[in-house]
Amino acid sequence: MLTYTVRFKKSDVIATFYRCNLDGINCEHFQTWKLTDICQK
Repeated sequence: MLTYTVRFKKSDVIATFYRCNLDGINCEHFQTWKLTDICQK
């Protein structure tokens, strides 16, 4: 099972993914994605 958090900072989006067991406990860091320049106006 994967859980995630998404944070927004100005024009950056940071998504952090965690790998967990089926009960949603014992989570460990899996991947972090950082997307920049999402909304250019």
